[in-house]
Amino acid sequence: NNLSKMRLFLLVLLLVVMTEAKKKGDSRAALGYKECVDFKESNKKEGKKNKAMKWVRPKAMSDICGVDGECPVLEELENSRCGFGIREIATGKWVSTEVMQSDGESKYDKAFLRLFDYISGTGNEDKAYIPMTSPVLTRHFLNEDSEEEGSTMHFYLPSNFQDSPPSPTSDLVRILEWDDVVIYYRAFGYKGKDVPQDIWIGSSDSLEKLSLREV
Repeated sequence: NNLSKMRLFLLVLLLVVMTEAKKKGDSRAALGYKECVDFKESNKKEGKKNKAMKWVRPKAMSDICGVDGECPVLEELENSRCGFGIREIATGKWVSTEVMQSDGESKYDKAFLRLFDYISGTGNEDKAYIPMTSPVLTRHFLNEDSEEEGSTMHFYLPSNFQDSPPSPTSDLVRILEWDDVVIYYRAFGYKGKDVPQDIWIGSSDSLEKLSLREV
């Protein structure tokens, strides 16, 4: 199934990459955009109140793609505004699964393991080993009150498997082909293991407001 070409408001996919940038002055290179002054100040205040929530710069995409693993073809699009970046992700196939609400608190772990079984060979009919790629993408479907109504998780399939990916053995795992898509993103990372739900919601709300703001 092809997904129509569309614009999506997405949180950046680098949350799991907590490594700090090597140089203090390279935050724009790491984030992919210029950060707004008010966000810098709020990050500092939050870090002083709670050391576990101290903000760290994620790795730049150039330090991930082709280094940690293969990535989909990405193109940074021109953007004169602060607080978010704009990227175009080229068409490609992704292995996907629904995040099952019935799995409770372990729903994301179980979704990840279903996809991991697929790429490790135990979950595909060819028993083929498929290298891990970046990023792991999770799509959240929210209602008007920012409450999650559903979500899906996706691994990008590397170039060697784009033409003819092996069929999944699980009915919960599917191969999807996505058209080119333009995404709006914000990057955030914290020293704490888990990012609180209010941080996710706040970042999502900020991204939407910033992207709709007139230049």
